Amino acid sequence: MKRIFSGKQKGMTLIEILIYLGLFAIIFSAAIEFSFVIGRQLQRHSQIQQVNGTVIFINNQINDTFLYSKQINTGNSTFDNVIGAVEVQSYSNEISRYYVNNGTLFVNQDGVVSPLTDQNLEVKEFTVTQILDKSSEIVGVRTTFKLQFYNSDVFQTIDTNFLLSKN
Repeated sequence: MKRIFSGKQKGMTLIEILIYLGLFAIIFSAAIEFSFVIGRQLQRHSQIQQVNGTVIFINNQINDTFLYSKQINTGNSTFDNVIGAVEVQSYSNEISRYYVNNGTLFVNQDGVVSPLTDQNLEVKEFTVTQILDKSSEIVGVRTTFKLQFYNSDVFQTIDTNFLLSKN
């Protein structure tokens, strides 16, 4: 009987092909999992940046209001409550009120209501505490607010003192 193949065989056996396919599947699945992990990390980083940026914006907004304010209207403010509110009156008699409604922080400046947080963020806490001087007069407030990204564990809690200006 004659041999059909002469010399060295060229080609791959079925077992070699299955081994290569198995290795390719393992490497491919690892690459897919890696891309999902990177995607989740980028999404979390984006959420953290949005929360941090909003915290800075809110602090600047409230601070700017207090720089030009002469008094805190205690009758329209809610102190020592997790969902508090603070209303201040400026030297030009403009009224600004900061309050939470349905997880959104709003400012009402002379009847113009504007949200300070967007729909992706929820205010979990906005506590306002009075700061008193030696004669028990209100000279400012201490706010604690917790801002959380919806359906996420990304949040930031910040305590800030806002003092009335002494113009």
